[in-house]
Amino acid sequence: MGAGKSVGGHTPQLEEDASTKKITHPVPFNLTKPKPKKIPEPQAIAQTTSANPVPKHIFKKNLADVEKEKEDRRKAKTEEIRKEYEENPKKEFELTTAQRPTV
Repeated sequence: MGAGKSVGGHTPQLEEDASTKKITHPVPFNLTKPKPKKIPEPQAIAQTTSANPVPKHIFKKNLADVEKEKEDRRKAKTEEIRKEYEENPKKEFELTTAQRPTV
């Protein structure tokens, strides 16, 4: 066998190299910190409300007048539909219950 080699164990030269080697110590990275982005200041929006004035004709009517107009309009529409069906017999509904004899 040659010098420096042993068959069953460690060589004395390798043991010396392991004891003389320096241990690696971790060192943190020296990274630069990112600069914070500048957010622009929000522009102030004027918070004024501008509403149109209430029309004067709104105050001329009261609730009773509005209800009366609504009732008159409803009655007029009902009469118009009733006349339309009385004038044209084809539009009149023929129900089977009306054809049954009454007891």
